[in-house]
Amino acid sequence: GPRKDGVQAPSCPPDALASVRNLTPTHCEAPRTMVFGDDDCLLARPQLSPVSVSGRVIGFRHDSIPSHSVYAHCGIRSGDVWTTVNGVTLDGPDQALELYPRLRASDHLSIALLRGNEPVEVQIDLR
Repeated sequence: GPRKDGVQAPSCPPDALASVRNLTPTHCEAPRTMVFGDDDCLLARPQLSPVSVSGRVIGFRHDSIPSHSVYAHCGIRSGDVWTTVNGVTLDGPDQALELYPRLRASDHLSIALLRGNEPVEVQIDLR
């Protein structure tokens, strides 16, 4: 967990990632508790910063995805801009907050990303 100086100590049980199954490089299956858990390794509350084009927010960029996280394992990289999750456009912090409870109840996450100018779609099946 967080150390006294506020720096996050990396903690990731090796067996956690062992339970992530890659179906393709951008489609994986993961236990729900890992994606929405509180383990530092899993980044339940990603540090997202809004990305604007012509004054309009088009999504949120994530610059600190640990290489051992579920997200990285499922094909998401640091610097990717998350534009939609399960069809909901992330054009403001309110959407993300409203979306979270629905995502927790969902069996599947479909995350549309922009990597540079290339669209990337990542699928995470929750079990």
